Amino acid sequence: MCVGINRKHFECGHIKDFKVVSACPSGVTSAGACRRNIQEVVYTSEIRTPSLCRHCYIVQEEFIYGMYQGEIDVLRQQIESVHKLMRTIPDMEERMLRALEIDLARYEDTLQEAISERKWMLAKFRRSQGVWGDG
Repeated sequence: MCVGINRKHFECGHIKDFKVVSACPSGVTSAGACRRNIQEVVYTSEIRTPSLCRHCYIVQEEFIYGMYQGEIDVLRQQIESVHKLMRTIPDMEERMLRALEIDLARYEDTLQEAISERKWMLAKFRRSQGVWGDG
C-alpha cells in the first residue's frame, strides 16, 4: 500500500490527485500513481487556485454563459422584428418610424449591455479561480 497525500479542490471538494510519499513494494508508475492502486491517505491538502476541478469549472462557466444567453437571444429577435417591420412598411408615417428607431436603439443598447455584463461575469469568475480574467 502506497502512503501519500490527497490533493482536493477547495470549493467543490473533488480529489485532483494522490501524491505518493512512500511507495509500496510494487512501486509507482512513471506518472507517480501507486501500481497496486491501494492508497493510504496521511494528509489531504486543499487546492485553492483553481478552487474548482475542471468539470465543475466548466459547469459553472456554462451556467454563467447561459444566464445571459436567453436575454441576448430575445433581444436579437426583437431587433430583427423591428428591422423586418421597418423593411415591410416603406411608407410608414415619420412619427411611427422614429418610434421604431428609438425602440431599435434601446434594444441594441440593452443587447450590448447584456453581452458586456456576461463577459464581465465570466472574467470575474475566471479571476476568482486564478485562471485567466480577460473574458
